[in-house]
Amino acid sequence: MSLEIRWIEDLIALETEGTISKAAELRCVSQSSFTRRIQHLEDLLGFNVINRDSKYVNFTEAGRILLRTSKSIKSQLDDTLHLLNEQQQEQQGSIKIAISHSLIAQFLPKFISSLPSSMQGIHYEISSVNLWEGLKKLMQGACHFLICYGDADLIQTLNPQILAHIKLSEIQVIPVSVKDGNQAKYDIHQPFPLLAYGPETFLKGFVDHKLKHLKYKKLYEADNAQDLRELVMQGLGIAWLPSSIVEKELKAGSLVSFDSTYSFNNHIYILKHKMNDPDNVNYFWEQLLQSRSHDLNM
Repeated sequence: MSLEIRWIEDLIALETEGTISKAAELRCVSQSSFTRRIQHLEDLLGFNVINRDSKYVNFTEAGRILLRTSKSIKSQLDDTLHLLNEQQQEQQGSIKIAISHSLIAQFLPKFISSLPSSMQGIHYEISSVNLWEGLKKLMQGACHFLICYGDADLIQTLNPQILAHIKLSEIQVIPVSVKDGNQAKYDIHQPFPLLAYGPETFLKGFVDHKLKHLKYKKLYEADNAQDLRELVMQGLGIAWLPSSIVEKELKAGSLVSFDSTYSFNNHIYILKHKMNDPDNVNYFWEQLLQSRSHDLNM
């Protein structure tokens, strides 16, 4: 049998409202009609979805499994409809790029300037996000591309039938501190104040791995590497930052990095939703693929 969309919405309404009468009102049908629809669904399934010995809705174990599946289907359908609606309203010539906060100032200008000349005059709309916000925007069609940090594990979690990706660059993330005289203000081998990434950030897990055998006290927490950089420059502690955003400070000697044992490499990817394919977006992607292929063959 096929599960109709109206049944999915009926089940979700039941959970949301808690009673059949309120669920029927939400679904704009009479209580008796709504009850018949649930009974018809149960007859087709061959098992009960709800227990009827309670005043309030109480799903059976099978009903709870069906409800979870229904929510997943509804979420995917809503995302798809939102994506199609955004696509219909899309203005030709405008490319929407969501990008991780710390990649805007240093990486994005270099990336845009490295594109073929035919892509230099395009109108780009840029929004800064963390990884999970960016993925949500990408899935909902609120942006055409997401530029973000990533690794092989992240890429493996992406559905290749939905999202395409290109690796743009490799980065090194290093622990840094301001100088105090001729040496670092803080010693990474002694207890130190940590300027940490927030729980929603992609880099947090990698930094936590490097912190396992170090002694520290978390002083500040931020989602943006640029914000952590500002705190480092004020001499408030040690932070792990992409080397690209502290390159000038390291050369000038205002910052110092620690032993490479505590550094790690990561990658920068650009992601695209395969269903979000206006002509200008496809052109951008094809040109990017060709330019990256040319770079690899040089």
